Amino acid sequence: MMTNERNELLELLALYNSNELNNRLKSEIEMLKRQHKKEMSDVKKFPKEVCEASYKCKKLSEQTNSYHQLLSEWTQLREKVSMLKEDNRKLHGEQISLQESCEEARRLCEEAHEKIYDLCTKQQQEHQRLEENLQSLMKQKELLTRQMDLQQSCSITSLCPR
Repeated sequence: MMTNERNELLELLALYNSNELNNRLKSEIEMLKRQHKKEMSDVKKFPKEVCEASYKCKKLSEQTNSYHQLLSEWTQLREKVSMLKEDNRKLHGEQISLQESCEEARRLCEEAHEKIYDLCTKQQQEHQRLEENLQSLMKQKELLTRQMDLQQSCSITSLCPR
């Protein structure tokens, strides 16, 4: 292409030196014809180039729509992840609160168990003391009963003639 242009310029330069107006006009007409032919060839290529550009544009539009849809889905997923993170933080806080409540309940249960155990021990000791008192009283009653029986028997024997 550059060689052709160079040759054309050389022809023009050669014509201007010879001062032949007719040759110059013929040369310029030839050059204009070649230029016209070249431009017409380029014009014939335009529909194909336009068609190719249109096809590429359509493909790019489809890709853009696809990317837009993916971006929309990604945004929704990001929002869901954000909500899930917030829920996770809340649940973690609740878990900590529940663990603290469980520890407090365990502590209260241990205290209650100790108190109940102490009360049971005291009650058992009291029951044992009462049982011992009862045994002691039963022995005293038995002794009194024997003593009364002896006294009665003695009093009966003293009433009875011998």
